[in-house]
Amino acid sequence: MPKQKVHNKFVCQNCLHHLAVNSRVKIIDFLQHNGPQAVSSIVDHLKLRQPTVSYHLQHMSATGLLLTKRVGKQKFYSLKDRCNKRGKDCLLAHLEF
Repeated sequence: MPKQKVHNKFVCQNCLHHLAVNSRVKIIDFLQHNGPQAVSSIVDHLKLRQPTVSYHLQHMSATGLLLTKRVGKQKFYSLKDRCNKRGKDCLLAHLEF
């Protein structure tokens, strides 16, 4: 689906600060193109240490950017398309990395 222009009146820009951290941009890009992923898949793809990836995932989950689903001992992460704080579409869901 091609990304479209969005007007800031309709989207939440709350999560833009995540773009200031290169590792988080890589995580967002990976999840955007590959759907829900386990921590181990993200670590393998990004070639970062597991504690580093877990730290960023926890922070992005706490701010409402990611959905988390536990399956057994694994956690799967995916991007949310709506901001749980403002109830608007997330701007990051409309950006292509």
